[in-house]
Amino acid sequence: MKIYAKQLDPEFFDYRIYEDNVSEDIIVEGNRDYPGFHDEDLKSIKEFINNYNSYDYEVFYDNKIKDYIYDYLPKKDNGKNYSPTELHRLKDALDNLDETDITLICLSIIKGKQYETRCIRGYCQGDWCKVYCPVSTTTEEIDYLEAIYFATGTEIEIHDEDTEVKDENDICGFTYLTTKYNLKDIKEEIASFFKGTKPEDVVFYEISKTYTQRVNVYKAV
Repeated sequence: MKIYAKQLDPEFFDYRIYEDNVSEDIIVEGNRDYPGFHDEDLKSIKEFINNYNSYDYEVFYDNKIKDYIYDYLPKKDNGKNYSPTELHRLKDALDNLDETDITLICLSIIKGKQYETRCIRGYCQGDWCKVYCPVSTTTEEIDYLEAIYFATGTEIEIHDEDTEVKDENDICGFTYLTTKYNLKDIKEEIASFFKGTKPEDVVFYEISKTYTQRVNVYKAV
């Protein structure tokens, strides 16, 4: 059985189709060039850090760290209480650590899993963002996030109808995003969707050339 698939035009890539495939525990910190991703908790933590040495903590919370923490950083597991050790750890972090290390401690405590930082990159030198993620996050998960966020992956459509395929225009079916670059690897991946299918059974239409049309607009001078 032949399996037909084609590469989709990257110009029309829409990351929103695939963002639900990324765990909400994986957070992208935005910068001046790129937006944040899954960053609601990160925004709360930044506010928590920034307001600690401000008028809010001193006046509204009367320098009471417990009240301050419970207001700004509720735990994610049904509002479970903080232990004295956790409260002390957060206070000590606020007094002695930099923003990144404080953020890691906050995320680890409120989400109940150890966090670390990683980095995702795009095609250009300035295309990069810091990622906060559980230490159990795999390289494959980060690669997939990178492919979505910076559109560095390849979007593929696989024909899944009973109609005949004569060329790429006849292909109609489901789409997925791959982080693979090698044609052999892509065919193996496509074949894996169909039980008993081998890579040599895959007919893959890839974009071999892109034409750009330019229309000149004239005026009389």
